[in-house]
Amino acid sequence: MYVGAAVLTLGLGLLFALFFFKITIVFSFLGVMAWVAIAWRCWGSDVRFVRILAVCMFPPVLLLLFVGPSIKRAEKASSS
Repeated sequence: MYVGAAVLTLGLGLLFALFFFKITIVFSFLGVMAWVAIAWRCWGSDVRFVRILAVCMFPPVLLLLFVGPSIKRAEKASSS
């Protein structure tokens, strides 16, 4: 439960960083993958951990990949 909350918090933090600090999607995604690798190393290949990680990271990663670019395009269009 605590791991899921930590992962969800990290995902939402990356989402806000993408929008407010203009971090590119590639670096945000690499940050998520680096955190996953560190967590995997710490907790090992526990199946429950993998399930929690997958469920908590799925929505933020989808938002980073699909919503982020359209918002950036809209910002560029409005500033031109």
